[in-house]
Amino acid sequence: MTNLIRTIAIVDDHLLFRQTISHYLDMLGFQVTVEASNGMELLRLLEDCNRLPAACLLDIEMPVMDGVATTCVLRERYPEMKVVGLTLSLDNNKRQSILRAGASSVFFKGMEPSELQEALFQILG
Repeated sequence: MTNLIRTIAIVDDHLLFRQTISHYLDMLGFQVTVEASNGMELLRLLEDCNRLPAACLLDIEMPVMDGVATTCVLRERYPEMKVVGLTLSLDNNKRQSILRAGASSVFFKGMEPSELQEALFQILG
């Protein structure tokens, strides 16, 4: 890994998942700069950001504003931010929906940590 600081936003309605993934990403050298429990909260937090995260790990299924709707808004307002969908579902329709909305990729929440690390490094270059 290079010395670049890779910044990430994590959006998931499960606090324990957000905290766990944040800690893991920190160990890998990523910097989690924004955490939110739904898309609406993320958009409010991004308005006040001095520096946008390079990527957003975004749960597909959340209350208030789900991952697909959030991805559509992110593509419009922050096209430079890479969006990665997160899901526990094996439902291919949900995966395809977020990809059509503009996500770069979809990660299965049950993937191995090494797979997550490799995939993030590929996406963030």
